Amino acid sequence: MGVEAQRQAEEGRAAAVGLLRGERLGIGGARRPVLPLSWTAFDAEIRRGHRLRPRGPRGAGRVEERLCHPDGRIREAALGDPKAPLPLVAIRCTDWAPAVRERARQVLAEALAADPARTLIDLTPLVLRLARRERGGWASDLFEKALAAEDPVLTPWWRPARDARWWRPARQAVSATGEQPDTVLGWLRRSADLPTRRFATRITLAGGLLGVRELARRAAREHDPVTARLWADAALAALAGGEPEDGAIDALLHGHLPVVRAGGVTALRRAGRFAEAPDHLSDRSALVRACARWLVRQDGGDPYDHYRARVADPARVTRYAVTGFAECARRADAPLLRALLDHPAGSVRAAAVAGLRALDATDVDLLRPLLDDPAAAVAREVSRSLAGVAGRPAALPVRDPGVGTLPDR
Repeated sequence: MGVEAQRQAEEGRAAAVGLLRGERLGIGGARRPVLPLSWTAFDAEIRRGHRLRPRGPRGAGRVEERLCHPDGRIREAALGDPKAPLPLVAIRCTDWAPAVRERARQVLAEALAADPARTLIDLTPLVLRLARRERGGWASDLFEKALAAEDPVLTPWWRPARDARWWRPARQAVSATGEQPDTVLGWLRRSADLPTRRFATRITLAGGLLGVRELARRAAREHDPVTARLWADAALAALAGGEPEDGAIDALLHGHLPVVRAGGVTALRRAGRFAEAPDHLSDRSALVRACARWLVRQDGGDPYDHYRARVADPARVTRYAVTGFAECARRADAPLLRALLDHPAGSVRAAAVAGLRALDATDVDLLRPLLDDPAAAVAREVSRSLAGVAGRPAALPVRDPGVGTLPDR
């Protein structure tokens, strides 16, 4: 369990303990659970408290406590209370008792029909967690059907634009997601809860309503690797099935995540844009660099030549150009990397040290003075290189700790 999951669980248990002590939930009492794992922990702690200290029927006065009571008859009766919190109703939809489960599903379906926007926004994260349970698929299927409906569910704060008339001014649209109309599905696609965001993305892609350029744009700006992969795969599938779309490819090439940029590089081949492959040989991601090398070879070129020309030019060399060069260089190229140990950029010097280590060309006498390099990255890479040869006989001569050490080291 991660730190955030533990925090949510502790919040739910604290609320349950407060309720069992006679406090109320909300203002002036125990803090009301909000997040998905808080509600499931709340439910489990209430049941645990009743099993350890049976309180009898009079000990379950509040509806939140009755919904989590070990006695199924009390749970079923509590579902008829109009103040029953919907998160606990959703949990009861997975109850082991058939009577409780069917009653809870009826209540949840009625709440979804009465206020679909609020119900979907508030409960989707919890419902997706409950879907992992043995009887938890019903609610997630219900929510997916509502979100995939032909008529989209609009968010409660959506207000469409209005043209000006002689008796009233014009009004701009009010949209929390930036989309018009402002739908619940669009809101869920921007959720901070990753399972919710992925769930909404899959529903959107199943609808097939977005063009290839929009798919690529969403993939490029996404920070979650799983969601970005969904958008990117859909964009690449659309590119493979239609005419090359330069705008979509450019969006993928400028994506935030490596998997998106790598997809853009592979799409360059079908678009016939082989000349752009060398531009991506120095990408910060090893995956993108590997795809760029593949594309250069597809065009009949040799990525080694591109790397060598860039590394040999002090004005063009970069940290990732050195790293990419080391990925396809040979031990005979070690002198070129050693020449970069005096480069003014610390990132380039550090990459040169790492490249020499990758080529198994570590020179102990040459690297020892770099332990005092002003760039921390260089000293760190040198330490790793020297540690790798420390077990070899006579590899590291004894060093006087008081010699050649900066005062602040």
